[in-house]
Amino acid sequence: MIRYWPLYLMFIVFISPALGSYYILYVSGKIYPPTKQHGVLQYPTTALQLPSIAPDKWNVLYTDSTKQDNFSKLHIALGANQERVVITHEPSAANGAMIVDPQGMYILHYPYPVDMSGILKDLRRLLKYSHV
Repeated sequence: MIRYWPLYLMFIVFISPALGSYYILYVSGKIYPPTKQHGVLQYPTTALQLPSIAPDKWNVLYTDSTKQDNFSKLHIALGANQERVVITHEPSAANGAMIVDPQGMYILHYPYPVDMSGILKDLRRLLKYSHV
């Protein structure tokens, strides 16, 4: 038993880090940071075929026509990025609001009641990293 100590040492040095990393990644679930988006991420994304979607621009679609004033304020709050975003009322869309990327893919959904500050933060982040 004593003469196998190099084998035990090799086991500890080479196998235990693999077992520890497996535990951290798959068992504990504490390695993934929390997400930062305020809306519900749609995965897998789906292509929308709506006539109100502007091609080659980010689109924000909302269903509640009483919130039109809030969405116009949202468009003003975008500042220099106003020309990159189109905000339209779409009654046939999902309840609440949604963000559609320039390729027409539905990526974020905001359930009713819609949090305008969350949409603004998500749009600013999307526009910051998008070069379309």
